[in-house]
Amino acid sequence: MKDKDLLDATHIWPAVYRFKFIVPEAGAGEFLQKLSATESQALETRKSENGRFSAYTLSLECQSSDEVLATYARFQAIPGLISL
Repeated sequence: MKDKDLLDATHIWPAVYRFKFIVPEAGAGEFLQKLSATESQALETRKSENGRFSAYTLSLECQSSDEVLATYARFQAIPGLISL
């Protein structure tokens, strides 16, 4: 798996990984519901100038590349979500 290999080549696990998401306001509630209490505490939020999108940065200590990929997968079903 290319993504897993790249993560393993560039990180030593466990490591703090910064997830970045851009979410349309229509999907913000769904995004926030998918967060655990611990994840909510590690969340930074910034709204776009026009208020149509929110940018979220989530800094989590991950034990492996599999955990990173599982976190991305949990959010990918939200319509219009962009993960960076």
